[in-house]
Amino acid sequence: SKRFLNELNEFLDKFNAENGTKIISFTENDLKKLAFWMATGSGKTLIMHINYWQILKYSRDTWDNIILITPNEGLSKQHYEELRLSGIPCKLYDGNIDNLKTKSAEILVIDIHKLTEEKRGEGVSVDISYFDGKNLVFIDEGHKGQKSEEQKWKKLREEVGKEGFIFEYSATFGQVIGKNEDLLEEYSKSIIFDYSYKYFYTDGYGKDFYVYNIREDAYTEQQRDLLLTAGLLSFYEQILIFEKHKEELREYNIERPLWIFVGSKVTGKGLNSDVVRVIQFLDKITKDENYLKENVNKILKGKSGLIDNEGNDVFKNKFEHIKKLGVEEIVEGIYQKVFGGKGRIELY
Repeated sequence: SKRFLNELNEFLDKFNAENGTKIISFTENDLKKLAFWMATGSGKTLIMHINYWQILKYSRDTWDNIILITPNEGLSKQHYEELRLSGIPCKLYDGNIDNLKTKSAEILVIDIHKLTEEKRGEGVSVDISYFDGKNLVFIDEGHKGQKSEEQKWKKLREEVGKEGFIFEYSATFGQVIGKNEDLLEEYSKSIIFDYSYKYFYTDGYGKDFYVYNIREDAYTEQQRDLLLTAGLLSFYEQILIFEKHKEELREYNIERPLWIFVGSKVTGKGLNSDVVRVIQFLDKITKDENYLKENVNKILKGKSGLIDNEGNDVFKNKFEHIKKLGVEEIVEGIYQKVFGGKGRIELY
């Protein structure tokens, strides 16, 4: 490891000189952690499984315990199932202290809330002193709480892995590190793979989203309906593309598009809740075909009256795929393919 340290520090000196950074030299202690900065959905779990096989190939019987620490019980269960699918021996901590002992190469899956530093009395929490020794620790998304909680959890995790080795996986290192100099120093040295959201997105794996920041007081109910109609058009366009390329999409397991509204509350003051507003809109357009036609026409002709900072209609270059269809055809298609026909809306 001495030779490796020297090579790393030579690289670091060069890096500091070229980038005007002041990261201090690697020490033996910095070699005990590798971090993977990966966007949600980019395969963190599979990389974790690969890392498990890799490290066992080179040092199988070195570990007193192999532990996967997760942020909550739900994720513990999910990891446990995924590990089993990969054929990795694992055990889910069930709250019974007697079941903590693992066999050689078996992973114990436990969430961070069950680890404690000074266990008092009964309960499902485990004192970290139980895991004294040389541990291989996998950490999934260790950063999901108040600053003070995060610091406490980090201390617990580091304590469990202090004599051994830590693999850490997160989609949010950027937000966590923020302006914290110590964390910046630590993760600059441990992140070996950066596939954070911007790379994931530019590779075409993210969602295509548009954010229309229109001041609440600057738009009327009519304009809000235009935005919702634009959402409906976008959804309809996706359905058409999906139906056209159904066969090619099958091998990618892509399902028919889904339209989701995310509301902050179901009930509000009177009829002010955003969920109620959406239902009112759906009621209006299923009841009044002409109203829907007018809205669609305004959007496709770039006459919505919703203007961006450059003074252009916000829908200027949108809906290229369906612009060649007539408004009548589009509206008819929406009723058939989105609502399953014409008639009044029903709520379940």
